[in-house]
Amino acid sequence: MTLIFNKTGCFRATFICFYQHRKPSRVPTFKDGSLVVNESNAICMYLEEKYSNDSNRLLPVDVEERSQVYWRMFESGNIQSNITVPIVYSIWNTKPEDRNQAELDEKFTKAKEELGYWERTLTGRSYLVGDRFTMADVFFYPFLAFLVRLGATLREFPALKQYYDLISQRPTVQATWPPHWKEGSTAPILAAL
Repeated sequence: MTLIFNKTGCFRATFICFYQHRKPSRVPTFKDGSLVVNESNAICMYLEEKYSNDSNRLLPVDVEERSQVYWRMFESGNIQSNITVPIVYSIWNTKPEDRNQAELDEKFTKAKEELGYWERTLTGRSYLVGDRFTMADVFFYPFLAFLVRLGATLREFPALKQYYDLISQRPTVQATWPPHWKEGSTAPILAAL
């Protein structure tokens, strides 16, 4: 898998997944020279700290603005814990005849509350923090893209949809988008979103 990290597309790196670097082997594993870094967030932080400059910085220099970026970065995992885990994994791991529809409906209600929070955050702005793409967007966008991949239309969340469309058109996203994702969503298990 190739990562094109910065705004200008200048930096290219290769992700690897070798069993000897991490047991058990998991993706992603990133190797830069002799250094091996595991886990997406750690890789992003490493790349930012090692390779960023004034033209491609994703963490603001201003400490107050950076604190807002950190807040959104770490908060973005709520998409995973409030939507993906309770709904997607539940559907994937439960036979249709064994699913409790009332419980599933409640999970979708909570998922809409989570998306509503992000909708309010993005209303009137293009990015999560400030007026430019930051590490907060790097952390958040993949969670949102996965929901769309699973059929979320975001029809009740116009600011989120606009954000998704904007970030999806970034050259770095287009260059690294999994080819099968370009074909559209999978089984629309999240169509209610």
